[in-house]
Amino acid sequence: MEGGATTVATKQIRQANAKTGAVYVYEAESYWDKDKKQTRYRNRRMVGHLDPSTGEVVANRAAPPGPARPTSRRLFAGATSLLTQLADQTGLAADLASALGDERGRAVLSVAEFLVLEDPAPASRFARWARSHDHPLGVPLDSPRLSELFASTLEPEVEALFRARAARASGDWWFFDTTSISSYSELLARVKWGKNKEGVPLPQLNLAVVKDAASGLPVAYRDLPGNIGDVTLVKHLLASFKPLGVSGAKLCMDRGFYSKANV
Repeated sequence: MEGGATTVATKQIRQANAKTGAVYVYEAESYWDKDKKQTRYRNRRMVGHLDPSTGEVVANRAAPPGPARPTSRRLFAGATSLLTQLADQTGLAADLASALGDERGRAVLSVAEFLVLEDPAPASRFARWARSHDHPLGVPLDSPRLSELFASTLEPEVEALFRARAARASGDWWFFDTTSISSYSELLARVKWGKNKEGVPLPQLNLAVVKDAASGLPVAYRDLPGNIGDVTLVKHLLASFKPLGVSGAKLCMDRGFYSKANV
């Protein structure tokens, strides 16, 4: 109902253009206006035009699609761009791609940038961070995909990365030192009670790192049981050099590694 009017039906209306002679066809709702006592129309919509040769209604052509609307989003790129350039300049990005493949190499580099910039945030927050930052991978990884990435990185691939880093070392003097990482884990086999340098009353694992003295860049690392002392650790380090194809390197260590046997 509308002002005493009752909708009757949908009807076609034809209207000629006085200048061109073209006859246009419209559809409109017809209704009986009780007040004016006549049929009236509303909601008129053009459906096409009459073909002058056949008299049939030719439907309107669909309008061509307009140009795609540009999309934009804001990304933080300053710090990540700096780290990405450093990875390129030092050959780390290329070494990761060689050892892990291009996509996984970029994923590891993105996670590393997140851990550097967002310390001490847990890795589970990587997906949220990745959506708002420009980084090598370019897409976020949720927690299950991140766990798959870590689990899929095997020891031979790690060794391949270390070999590539060792080949880039620019000198024959290497720095070697260790640090301990305390843990509450009861599942990690390498977490053992040992001599904690920071005095934290927790079991630990030891992380040994070798750096090229000339460039200051890490060459390799080893995670070892927390109950291995520094003096004993030296022979484990020398044994780990064999897969890297390293020979003749000179080690610079602090006196915590000194023993007659080691000398």
